[in-house]
Amino acid sequence: MNGEGRNKMSRIKDIKFIWGDLHLGSKSLFDKIYSKTFKCKEDYYQTIIEENNRRAGDSTVVLFLGDVGFVKDFWVLEKMKGYKILIKGNHDHYKDKVYEKYFKEIYDHPIYTHPRIIFSHVPTLVEDGIINIHGHTHEITLAKDNYFNICPERTGYQPVTMKWVNRRLSKFKKPSIKFLEEWFKDIQLTKPREDLVVNEDGLIDVQKSLELRKEKENE
Repeated sequence: MNGEGRNKMSRIKDIKFIWGDLHLGSKSLFDKIYSKTFKCKEDYYQTIIEENNRRAGDSTVVLFLGDVGFVKDFWVLEKMKGYKILIKGNHDHYKDKVYEKYFKEIYDHPIYTHPRIIFSHVPTLVEDGIINIHGHTHEITLAKDNYFNICPERTGYQPVTMKWVNRRLSKFKKPSIKFLEEWFKDIQLTKPREDLVVNEDGLIDVQKSLELRKEKENE
Protein backbone atom coordinates (compact mmCIF):
# COMPACT_ATOMS: atom_id res chain seq x y z
CA MET A 1 0.00 0.00 0.00
CA ASN A 2 1.45 3.34 -0.98
CA GLY A 3 0.42 6.94 -0.49
CA GLU A 4 -2.06 6.65 -3.34
CA GLY A 5 -3.98 3.69 -2.05
CA ARG A 6 -5.08 3.39 1.53
CA ASN A 7 -7.24 0.31 1.46
CA LYS A 8 -10.39 -0.34 3.50
CA MET A 9 -8.46 -2.52 5.91
CA SER A 10 -6.10 0.25 7.05
CA ARG A 11 -5.47 0.24 10.80
CA ILE A 12 -4.30 3.84 11.10
CA LYS A 13 -7.04 4.56 13.63
CA ASP A 14 -5.65 1.79 15.87
CA ILE A 15 -2.13 3.21 16.28
CA LYS A 16 -0.85 2.72 19.85
CA PHE A 17 2.88 3.50 19.63
CA ILE A 18 5.02 5.72 17.42
CA TRP A 19 8.73 5.66 16.63
CA GLY A 20 10.81 8.44 15.12
CA ASP A 21 13.78 7.93 12.78
CA LEU A 22 15.71 4.76 13.66
CA HIS A 23 18.42 5.05 10.98
CA LEU A 24 19.37 1.40 11.30
CA GLY A 25 22.87 0.81 9.96
CA SER A 26 23.78 4.49 9.69
CA LYS A 27 27.33 4.92 11.00
CA SER A 28 27.21 8.70 10.66
CA LEU A 29 24.06 9.05 12.80
CA PHE A 30 25.35 6.58 15.36
CA ASP A 31 28.69 8.39 15.68
CA LYS A 32 27.07 11.81 15.82
CA ILE A 33 24.09 11.15 18.10
CA TYR A 34 23.42 7.61 19.30
CA SER A 35 26.99 7.05 20.52
CA LYS A 36 26.31 9.61 23.25
CA THR A 37 24.11 6.95 24.85
CA PHE A 38 25.33 3.60 23.50
CA LYS A 39 28.79 2.06 23.21
CA CYS A 40 27.91 0.21 20.00
CA LYS A 41 25.06 -0.16 17.56
CA GLU A 42 24.26 -3.62 18.95
CA ASP A 43 23.43 -2.01 22.31
CA TYR A 44 21.25 0.53 20.50
CA TYR A 45 19.41 -2.20 18.60
CA GLN A 46 18.88 -4.30 21.70
CA THR A 47 17.40 -1.32 23.51
CA ILE A 48 14.87 -0.33 20.84
CA ILE A 49 13.81 -3.96 20.34
CA GLU A 50 13.26 -4.41 24.08
CA GLU A 51 11.51 -1.06 24.50
CA ASN A 52 9.18 -1.91 21.64
CA ASN A 53 8.43 -5.50 22.60
CA ARG A 54 7.69 -4.84 26.26
CA ARG A 55 4.86 -2.61 25.06
CA ALA A 56 3.64 -4.11 21.78
CA GLY A 57 2.26 -7.49 20.89
CA ASP A 58 2.14 -9.00 17.42
CA SER A 59 -1.17 -7.27 16.57
CA THR A 60 -0.44 -3.92 18.26
CA VAL A 61 -0.31 -1.11 15.69
CA VAL A 62 3.06 0.65 15.68
CA LEU A 63 3.78 3.64 13.44
CA PHE A 64 7.26 4.49 12.15
CA LEU A 65 7.89 8.05 10.95
CA GLY A 66 10.47 7.21 8.30
CA ASP A 67 14.23 6.99 7.81
CA VAL A 68 14.27 3.44 9.11
CA GLY A 69 17.75 2.81 7.71
CA PHE A 70 19.66 0.33 5.57
CA VAL A 71 18.21 -3.02 4.58
CA LYS A 72 21.22 -4.95 5.89
CA ASP A 73 20.07 -4.11 9.41
CA PHE A 74 16.33 -4.55 8.86
CA TRP A 75 16.58 -7.73 10.91
CA VAL A 76 15.95 -5.34 13.80
CA LEU A 77 12.51 -4.51 12.35
CA GLU A 78 11.78 -8.25 12.10
CA LYS A 79 12.41 -8.61 15.82
CA MET A 80 10.21 -5.63 16.72
CA LYS A 81 6.67 -6.85 17.38
CA GLY A 82 3.56 -5.21 16.03
CA TYR A 83 1.40 -4.48 13.03
CA LYS A 84 3.89 -2.00 11.61
CA ILE A 85 3.01 1.06 9.49
CA LEU A 86 5.61 3.21 7.73
CA ILE A 87 5.54 6.82 6.57
CA LYS A 88 8.54 6.92 4.24
CA GLY A 89 11.24 9.49 5.01
CA ASN A 90 13.69 11.30 2.78
CA HIS A 91 16.28 8.52 3.27
CA ASP A 92 13.89 5.65 2.53
CA HIS A 93 14.95 5.08 -1.06
CA TYR A 94 14.20 1.38 -1.53
CA LYS A 95 11.26 0.26 -3.61
CA ASP A 96 8.05 -0.46 -1.72
CA LYS A 97 8.46 -4.21 -2.23
CA VAL A 98 11.48 -4.09 0.10
CA TYR A 99 9.57 -2.35 2.88
CA GLU A 100 6.54 -4.59 2.38
CA LYS A 101 8.53 -7.43 3.95
CA TYR A 102 8.52 -5.54 7.25
CA PHE A 103 5.51 -3.19 7.16
CA LYS A 104 1.81 -3.91 6.66
CA GLU A 105 1.07 -0.41 5.37
CA ILE A 106 3.36 2.09 3.63
CA TYR A 107 2.66 5.76 2.96
CA ASP A 108 4.65 8.40 1.13
CA HIS A 109 2.80 11.35 2.66
CA PRO A 110 1.72 12.60 6.11
CA ILE A 111 -1.32 10.95 7.68
CA TYR A 112 -4.07 12.16 9.99
CA THR A 113 -5.37 9.97 12.80
CA HIS A 114 -7.66 12.77 14.00
CA PRO A 115 -8.74 16.06 12.36
CA ARG A 116 -6.21 17.82 14.60
CA ILE A 117 -3.35 15.28 14.71
CA ILE A 118 -1.00 14.84 11.76
CA PHE A 119 1.97 12.46 11.65
CA SER A 120 4.80 13.09 9.20
CA HIS A 121 8.47 12.50 8.61
CA VAL A 122 9.50 16.05 7.77
CA PRO A 123 7.63 18.70 9.81
CA THR A 124 4.61 19.82 7.83
CA LEU A 125 2.84 23.17 7.94
CA VAL A 126 -0.15 23.17 10.29
CA GLU A 127 -2.36 25.92 11.67
CA ASP A 128 -2.84 26.74 15.34
CA GLY A 129 -4.90 24.13 17.16
CA ILE A 130 -3.46 21.25 15.12
CA ILE A 131 -0.40 19.29 16.27
CA ASN A 132 2.30 17.72 14.12
CA ILE A 133 4.17 14.67 15.42
CA HIS A 134 7.31 14.38 13.30
CA GLY A 135 10.86 13.08 12.99
CA HIS A 136 13.68 14.24 10.69
CA THR A 137 15.04 17.17 12.72
CA HIS A 138 16.83 15.06 15.38
CA GLU A 139 18.48 17.51 17.79
CA ILE A 140 16.62 20.53 16.42
CA THR A 141 13.40 21.69 18.07
CA LEU A 142 11.02 23.91 16.12
CA ALA A 143 10.01 27.22 17.69
CA LYS A 144 6.25 26.63 17.52
CA ASP A 145 4.88 24.61 20.40
CA ASN A 146 2.45 22.51 18.34
CA TYR A 147 5.33 20.60 16.69
CA PHE A 148 6.67 17.54 18.50
CA ASN A 149 9.96 15.98 17.45
CA ILE A 150 10.01 12.29 18.47
CA CYS A 151 13.35 11.16 17.06
CA PRO A 152 14.50 8.38 19.42
CA GLU A 153 17.24 10.42 21.10
CA ARG A 154 14.47 12.85 22.14
CA THR A 155 12.24 10.16 23.68
CA GLY A 156 14.77 8.14 25.64
CA TYR A 157 14.98 5.55 22.86
CA GLN A 158 11.43 4.39 23.39
CA PRO A 159 8.24 4.88 21.37
CA VAL A 160 5.70 7.51 22.34
CA THR A 161 2.13 6.44 22.95
CA MET A 162 -1.10 7.71 21.42
CA LYS A 163 -2.13 8.62 24.97
CA TRP A 164 0.91 10.90 25.10
CA VAL A 165 -0.09 12.43 21.76
CA ASN A 166 -3.69 12.97 22.89
CA ARG A 167 -2.51 14.66 26.09
CA ARG A 168 -0.48 17.11 23.99
CA LEU A 169 -3.49 17.79 21.79
CA SER A 170 -5.68 18.52 24.83
CA LYS A 171 -3.51 21.56 25.64
CA PHE A 172 -4.50 23.32 22.40
CA LYS A 173 -7.77 25.02 21.59
CA LYS A 174 -9.65 24.01 18.47
CA PRO A 175 -8.97 26.24 15.45
CA SER A 176 -11.51 29.04 15.11
CA ILE A 177 -13.59 29.02 11.92
CA LYS A 178 -15.56 32.15 12.80
CA PHE A 179 -13.65 34.22 10.26
CA LEU A 180 -14.50 31.64 7.58
CA GLU A 181 -18.18 31.80 8.45
CA GLU A 182 -18.07 35.58 8.24
CA TRP A 183 -16.25 35.45 4.90
CA PHE A 184 -18.72 32.98 3.42
CA LYS A 185 -21.57 35.14 4.64
CA ASP A 186 -20.28 38.07 2.57
CA ILE A 187 -20.15 36.11 -0.68
CA GLN A 188 -23.22 33.89 -0.37
CA LEU A 189 -25.90 34.45 -3.01
CA THR A 190 -29.35 34.67 -1.45
CA LYS A 191 -30.91 34.46 -4.91
CA PRO A 192 -29.54 33.36 -8.27
CA ARG A 193 -27.76 35.98 -10.32
CA GLU A 194 -29.41 36.63 -13.66
CA ASP A 195 -26.13 36.24 -15.57
CA LEU A 196 -25.36 32.77 -14.19
CA VAL A 197 -26.70 29.42 -15.34
CA VAL A 198 -26.87 26.76 -12.63
CA ASN A 199 -27.07 23.09 -13.60
CA GLU A 200 -29.20 20.40 -11.94
CA ASP A 201 -26.40 19.66 -9.47
CA GLY A 202 -26.49 23.22 -8.20
CA LEU A 203 -23.17 24.08 -9.83
CA ILE A 204 -22.48 27.01 -12.12
CA ASP A 205 -22.35 25.99 -15.79
CA VAL A 206 -19.49 28.20 -16.95
CA GLN A 207 -19.98 27.64 -20.69
CA LYS A 208 -23.71 28.39 -20.67
CA SER A 209 -23.17 31.36 -18.36
CA LEU A 210 -20.67 32.86 -20.81
CA GLU A 211 -23.07 32.25 -23.71
CA LEU A 212 -25.88 33.94 -21.78
CA ARG A 213 -23.70 36.92 -20.98
CA LYS A 214 -22.73 37.26 -24.64
CA GLU A 215 -26.41 37.15 -25.69
CA LYS A 216 -27.24 39.94 -23.22
CA GLU A 217 -24.40 42.05 -24.55
CA ASN A 218 -25.75 41.71 -28.09
CA GLU A 219 -29.30 42.69 -27.18
